[in-house]
Amino acid sequence: MTKYLNCFAFILCFSLVSCESHNVKTNESILEADKRTIPLNYAQNFSIHEFEWGYKVSVKETKEEKQKEEKLLTYLLVREESSCSIKEEYPRIEIPLKRCALNSSTYLEFLSLLGEMHTLVGLCNAEYIYNDSTYRRVKSGKITQLGSIMQVNEEQLLVANPEVLFLSDRREASSLELCPTIICTEWRERSALGRAEWIKFFALFYDKLSVADSLFRETEARYMEVKSIAARDTLCPTLFAAAEFGGTWYLTGGLGYMKSIYEDANARFLMADTMVGTVTTGLEWVLGRFHDAEYWMNCQQMKKSELDDRLSLLSAYQKNRIYHFNKRSIKRPVAVISDFYESAVAHPDRILKDVAAVLHPHLFEGHETQYLGALKND
Repeated sequence: MTKYLNCFAFILCFSLVSCESHNVKTNESILEADKRTIPLNYAQNFSIHEFEWGYKVSVKETKEEKQKEEKLLTYLLVREESSCSIKEEYPRIEIPLKRCALNSSTYLEFLSLLGEMHTLVGLCNAEYIYNDSTYRRVKSGKITQLGSIMQVNEEQLLVANPEVLFLSDRREASSLELCPTIICTEWRERSALGRAEWIKFFALFYDKLSVADSLFRETEARYMEVKSIAARDTLCPTLFAAAEFGGTWYLTGGLGYMKSIYEDANARFLMADTMVGTVTTGLEWVLGRFHDAEYWMNCQQMKKSELDDRLSLLSAYQKNRIYHFNKRSIKRPVAVISDFYESAVAHPDRILKDVAAVLHPHLFEGHETQYLGALKND
């Protein structure tokens, strides 16, 4: 009898193990069966797989100093009416979103283009907003201020009660457990069109991928048209892009997304050979490297009188070819706010046309720049 009981116990145990193994395979197979990869044309820092029940989206994590390999952060976006049962291996978000929060105003234009600004309930650095309607919603309390971009206020996040919080860096999410955090690394893209294609990423959370795809195709077409016109000029002027803060110079490097703008505007970008996004240096290095450069872009000052007198040694200074991206700006109680850091990410075609029109004015006669402005002489 004992022999039969032992045999029965073995069979029962084997069956349970087999059943458990079968269930695991079934759960895993949900993420493999009927999977359709959504192609991206320029963006390199996220990927999309579409299923009947929704999407699996993966984001390349910010690579830290001692980290040898980049990791992927994966999210499952499941339509709320779906009956799909998925093992909780990844964060699961029900879509479409009804309430969201952001730690960066960079993402506002994506929500606006998708017609989903009404879902925004929380925002970091909310007092630094260019868009008037959004600013009024902040002041009326309809959008909760969540503290600084680097330090989300958890009490205010609890008040806002969003379904998800979009963050620009995983390190900012280390202590946040009140709601799922979605990491966005669009700022690491190496092209302006790559950044703009992140409208598809945000569209996934509203189940509006087809809308985003249409919007991006229009942006891409306008961008390519401007690039084609700029390429007609046989002259290719030299250019560098730099901003100075507190004596330190921050130069756009060869891996910065703005490099693509300058080169597609038919300019010879003088930092193209550097394998970094931003180069920090001092005034002497700038004077030595860019003495003969024909144009200087991304200056943060608005008047030449605000510049260091030694910069008069630069050819761009002498020929009044210094430009900033703060033409669209508004004065708020805290500071003068530039729209370039808010809406321009979604409109690389507009930035490109501004730059190309300055470099090749005879090819873009009558174009009124939107973001780009020349330094005043007074």
